[in-house]
Parts: sequence; structure tokens; C-alpha cells
Amino acid sequence: MGDEVRRTQRGNNNAFCQNNELSWFNWTLVDRHSDIHRFVKALIAFRMNRDLPIERLDMTLNELLRRQPFQWHGVKLNAPDWGHESHTLAATVRLLGSPMLLHVIINAYWEALEFEVPVLVEPQDSWRQYIDTHLDPPDDICGWTNAQCLQGSTRLVQPRSIVVLLAKG
Repeated sequence: MGDEVRRTQRGNNNAFCQNNELSWFNWTLVDRHSDIHRFVKALIAFRMNRDLPIERLDMTLNELLRRQPFQWHGVKLNAPDWGHESHTLAATVRLLGSPMLLHVIINAYWEALEFEVPVLVEPQDSWRQYIDTHLDPPDDICGWTNAQCLQGSTRLVQPRSIVVLLAKG
């Protein structure tokens, strides 16, 4: 309750029995952190607009993740760095029950890094930038129709940011 407006319970994950500021919702946070609230609403809208088959609604998140066909990457395709000191991760997944491909790039490093992007099967298809957390609001997330097409086979990802690309596969 309230993560979408930077509300905190100061580490207490069991505040339901407290009747004090720890468990109260401060409604002024909605205006104060409207950029994060807008971002989360856009994520929820994307999730809700996907045509999910009814049987998928009965799956747990764990079951859903086990059934997803993930391809793991690092800065280079098919070369994830699982090391303790790694600062990068990328993954490509075809969304079950959907023609969409999702490519997530995480750069937790303190410098910008160039990531390889998977080649799409159809040459006329292109990756579109759905999320780039480095950009200022409201450009950090956009819908399919407003998403910029990616040019080239790599994507420069700024420090400590996440980029999500979408494609119709």
C-alpha cells in the first residue's frame, strides 16, 4: 500500500495492527510523487491490456515465471554474467499467450554500457523503447504507439537504469 508514491513503513512489513503514522496513508504523497504514481499506473495499464487467457489467471507468479521461455544475456547476447560482482543483466522473453517479445536491460554499473539487442525474425519488425528509467518523466515510459523504434543492433543504457524494449514477434 503506497509503494507507488514512495510511502514507507520504515522496514515494518507487519504494520496492520498499528494505528499510527506507520500504517496511515498520507494522501499528500500522491501529489508530491505524481511522477512515480504515473509510472506505476502506466505499468498496470500495460499489464491489464494484455489479453491473458483465463487459465493464466489461476497461476502463481512462481508458476508463471517457470513457464516463461527466458533467454538470459549480459552486455553480449547469450552471455549473462552471473558473477558476484556483476552489474548487468538482460533477458528476452516471449509473453505467453501474446505475440509480444519483451527485452529487459538492467545496468547497475556507474557508467553507461552498450548492450547487444536480439535480432528479430522479421526484418520489418523493430524493437520499440517502452521504458527508460534514465529519462525524465513523462518520457520514462510510453505506450506502444508512442514508443521510439530502436535503430541498430545495440542500445546504450545509462548508468543505474533499466530499459525495456517491446516487439511484435
